[in-house]
Amino acid sequence: MPKTKITKKILEEFISEVEGGKTQLEAAKGFGIGIESFRKASVRLDVKWPAPRIGPKEEILRRREEIITSSKSQGDWAKEFNTTQSYLSKLFADSGIRDERLKARMGKHFPDKIEDARRH
Repeated sequence: MPKTKITKKILEEFISEVEGGKTQLEAAKGFGIGIESFRKASVRLDVKWPAPRIGPKEEILRRREEIITSSKSQGDWAKEFNTTQSYLSKLFADSGIRDERLKARMGKHFPDKIEDARRH
């Protein structure tokens, strides 16, 4: 299998895809070239390597208060952060968000239940 010589144009296209939202691995697979080859080419061509994309964990911690007070489900948040609900559940538990959400919701349903009981 012949090796592809990474030109500045190819490297710039790769960086553009990473900055457009793809992970470095996804973008590299799209070109059929390994990440290490792109890293070496960036050194050789003196092009700044793109910063890694912020992962869900950092984004969750940054938006902690919004998540705690929101009425969105974990599934909704998982879609927003482009991850799975099970991974998000683990992140919520590890960061203490799950416990804070439960405390924030305690007693919120109670007035509705009393009103339902009075109707019957």
